Amino acid sequence: MEAVGRVISKQGDTVDLRLQPAQVDYLRRSGRLNLVPKARQLGMTTIGFLDDLVECWTYPNTNFLLLVQSDDDVAPTTGKLLYLNNEAQSHIQLDDGVLQLRPKIERDSDHLIKWANGSQALIRTANSKSVGGSLAFHRVHGTEVAFWDDREAERVIAAVLGASGAIERFKCTLESTGNGPTGLFYRLCDKARQGAGDWQLLFYNWLWASEYSLDGEPLGALTEYEQRLGEFRATEAQIRWWRQEYERFKVLGKGDEFFQEYPLELKDCFQSLGVAVFTEDEKIRVGRTVKDPLTTSADGGTRVWEKAIAGHGYIITGDPSSGTADDPAAATVYDARARRHVATVEAWYEPHVLAQILYDLGVKYNMAYIRVERNGGYGQSVGRELVEKLGYPNAEFGDDGHFGITTSAASKARLVSEFKEALATGEIETPDQRVLDEMTTFTRRQGKMGSYGKREHDDVLMCLMNAVDCSIKNPQLARGGGTRIIRLRG
Repeated sequence: MEAVGRVISKQGDTVDLRLQPAQVDYLRRSGRLNLVPKARQLGMTTIGFLDDLVECWTYPNTNFLLLVQSDDDVAPTTGKLLYLNNEAQSHIQLDDGVLQLRPKIERDSDHLIKWANGSQALIRTANSKSVGGSLAFHRVHGTEVAFWDDREAERVIAAVLGASGAIERFKCTLESTGNGPTGLFYRLCDKARQGAGDWQLLFYNWLWASEYSLDGEPLGALTEYEQRLGEFRATEAQIRWWRQEYERFKVLGKGDEFFQEYPLELKDCFQSLGVAVFTEDEKIRVGRTVKDPLTTSADGGTRVWEKAIAGHGYIITGDPSSGTADDPAAATVYDARARRHVATVEAWYEPHVLAQILYDLGVKYNMAYIRVERNGGYGQSVGRELVEKLGYPNAEFGDDGHFGITTSAASKARLVSEFKEALATGEIETPDQRVLDEMTTFTRRQGKMGSYGKREHDDVLMCLMNAVDCSIKNPQLARGGGTRIIRLRG
């Protein structure tokens, strides 16, 4: 690889590739299915790309799929691939002559690089609907997988493995920095850590990077964590670098994030930011009832585990949003008689779209009682659509006469307490993996409770906790029945 690769140095110059220890280890140990949780700036993405490029150059008609997190990542990633391709040595001098290594590029765009030997690299986002189908891939590389939308990640990886997994030269690598104890990447890594499944786990902590060191004065007394670094054979220069960088993160108010970006142990990649609110026993209890939904809507936004049962009363709780990619809307349907969570809504719906979905679910579930959070103003938009335009008669209004309820730090603490009590007494059952994921990232931080990591949400969990609260305050809802034009106390 060093004979052909050229990269950009820290000074911005193009230089010959000199493999770093982590890169050498990856080339030596990587197999068909690889999970690579890692620290930042170890060059793992670069070496993975080069490994895949050499495969495309060497074997005609190789199909290489590169998956990135979002549309904003497509052009920069394609640019990096083109740079690595164009700067690589095109020929190698051998004892018996010259070997042409790199074929010419016939076509390139933001989403495609095609070589004269028939090989091609396709660059797609993790939520691409075109992944899978008839085209099989010899190489697949996913970057920052822990930050992908979990539902799309599962669908994409399943499609790729289904279409390509039997190919003889198939190799798939999913790599990422940490992003909390939730999502497909976390679950795959945790399973591989336990020795289960087909994926190979290749973890690279920050000590693999030779550049993470700093000369200076003697260290003096070491903290407990710095002593722990010593147990991992960290040098004084590495501990000195760690001390300085960690202080910089704390000054920026990002001390909690440091250990995910520069993990020492695998568990650091998947830690929550803050103090866990839910115990391991509580999460295990919820995990026992998790199962696949009975049906899922065409857009993936509504998951249903049970249809309505005659005579049962249902509570629908909603958390509206702007509908943007970083702010999904959510809702849950709760059987107040059986005390079971039976359906979930979770997608990037604008308020008027969510209102229609809530209306349709309310009608299906015996004219369910609907409670919507109005924090942020989006709840009022849902109310105008749901009650005033669509005429839904069975929705909650606050003591101030306005549609919906508000959530404060005090009310959130009460919701958590009630939910924990329901878990302890077996009075709540949920089949939704999302609830368990959000319980895992739900933490107490600086006097507040919630999910604070990148791409972490607590919307579905909060909806379910609101449903439990509503059923406790209004036990008559369990009896079901027809339309009830009433305004219950919130």
